[in-house]
Amino acid sequence: TATLKVNNLLQERVKRSFTFNVREKNAINVYSWEEFDRVVNIKRHDIVLQADVYPDHTVGLGCSIYGNGFKVDATNFPIYENIWRTYVIDTTWDGNGHYEWKETGTGTTVVEDVIFIGAPAYKDTEHVLEAFAFNWSFCPVEIKYCQISGFTDGLYLHNVLNVLIEGCIIGDNFSTGVSLGYEPGRAEHCTVTLRNNIFKQTG
Repeated sequence: TATLKVNNLLQERVKRSFTFNVREKNAINVYSWEEFDRVVNIKRHDIVLQADVYPDHTVGLGCSIYGNGFKVDATNFPIYENIWRTYVIDTTWDGNGHYEWKETGTGTTVVEDVIFIGAPAYKDTEHVLEAFAFNWSFCPVEIKYCQISGFTDGLYLHNVLNVLIEGCIIGDNFSTGVSLGYEPGRAEHCTVTLRNNIFKQTG
């Protein structure tokens, strides 16, 4: 709870309270993209955003993100030529041709209350930049109360065990809001739940 202070006196009439929902005791507060990257590489903690972050390179996610309404602002993210897709946040890659999701899973990966911004204008969204990629995830993924706009595809979810997208605003993306796909024989073992979302302009 924050209370306004004027001339070193608390003004109890001007008070705001916020509730931050964090499931893991060892979550770490993050104030910059460099800190975001460092926490991801530790692989033992969840991320709690405490400020807007401005990505300038791709990171591989292996933890949950609690955004508290802060932005992941990729409007100046570098787009390289001759690359099929560029992801702001990608599935962690082990460097040897394998994604690092374990078959047993480590619990649910949660992305909650984050604003993802790609191109600043819809006419500029055709630049093959993806907000999120989850590939071959063997643990469930929950994306809740997020806003995702200004990308070629907002969410790129392929061969993910179970997916929940709830309370999100997904729109003003060039191609698709959610690119969802499964290889033959895998979809029968997975569930996809869309609940109380708003899908806006999408090519």
